[in-house]
Amino acid sequence: MLSRMSHHNQPSGSEAYALAEARFQSKFAVHVGGISLHDIAMPSSADSPDPPLDRFALAALTSLRSDPSPSRTPLGHDVSIPEGVTVRYYEQVSAYDLRRLQSTPFQDASGGIGLVGTFPEQAEGGGAEQVRLLLATSAGGIHPRLDINTDEPVYVVNQIQGLVQRELQPEYADLLQNGGLFWRGTLLRAHEAVARKLGLRRIALHCPYGDTDNIRRMYAQTAKKLHYKKVAEPPGFGPLWVKDLF
Repeated sequence: MLSRMSHHNQPSGSEAYALAEARFQSKFAVHVGGISLHDIAMPSSADSPDPPLDRFALAALTSLRSDPSPSRTPLGHDVSIPEGVTVRYYEQVSAYDLRRLQSTPFQDASGGIGLVGTFPEQAEGGGAEQVRLLLATSAGGIHPRLDINTDEPVYVVNQIQGLVQRELQPEYADLLQNGGLFWRGTLLRAHEAVARKLGLRRIALHCPYGDTDNIRRMYAQTAKKLHYKKVAEPPGFGPLWVKDLF
C-alpha cells in the first residue's frame, strides 16, 4: 500500500508542515541575512525620491529559547537582538500609565525581521558615534494550512509594527515616517523573500487586531500595494489577505 508521501512524490499535509517548520527553524536567520535591501525596498510613493538606503538595514530577530517551539508561537519580549543593534522601545502599560522603556520589542511570532536605522549621536566623552537603532519589527511563522481545499503549509506574517514614538523619539520617528521608505511594504517583501527561499508557494498577511480600525486600515493598505487578495478568514482569525509566490 502506497503512503501519501510516495503518491506523486508529495508529502502529506502534516509531513509538509513538519518539513516547512524544520526548514524555518534552521534557515530563517540565514535567509534574512541573504536579503539585499536594495532588491526589496519600496519608496513611500511612486513620485518619492529613492530612500537613503545607506541609513537602513535588515536584521533577523529570533528566539532566545533553547528549545524550539512552533514558529507561530509568540515570543513576547524573549527576543534575541543582533549584536550592535540598540533597542529603545516604549510600550504603553495601560491607558493611564506612563510609557515604560523595554529592553526588547514584543514579537508575535518566532521569525522576526527588523528595520534598523543608523543615527549619529553625541558620545559621553564628547565627539560623535553611530548608533544602530531598531525602528520597526515584523514577525511570521508557518501555519499548517489556511484553505481546506489546499493541504499545504502557508507562511503567515502577523505583525508589522513601528517601534519609535513620535512624541518621545522625534528624531528617530522622522526617519521611519518621512525617510522615503515604505517600511511596512519593505518588511513584508523581506518575508516574501524568506518564504520563497523556504520553497513555500503561498504567503498570508494576517491582522490579529482586526477590531482596531486604524491598524486594520494600515494592514489593508499594505496588502493592496503588494497585490495581496482579501479572503474570508478561518475561524479564530482576524482579517486575512493571501498572495501566491510562484
